[in-house]
Amino acid sequence: MGKENCVDTKEAFDVLKSITEALACGVACMGMFRLMDGYENDDPEAKEQGVKQILAGASMAALSIPADVDACFKK
Repeated sequence: MGKENCVDTKEAFDVLKSITEALACGVACMGMFRLMDGYENDDPEAKEQGVKQILAGASMAALSIPADVDACFKK
């Protein structure tokens, strides 16, 4: 039961990390598009919102799941 659970949990973390990184990338890309739209239309609110979305996507990617998931399973 122990080793099989550990492998399944590690695979679950890998899938969760991939999904989270994809969502973070999507948020950052939408922020980039909003920022470019703000510069095109000279809209300061859109520029501000775009920067906030880019930073939110970057922080989601950086802080979502630790990079050393393997260390969690070593005993």
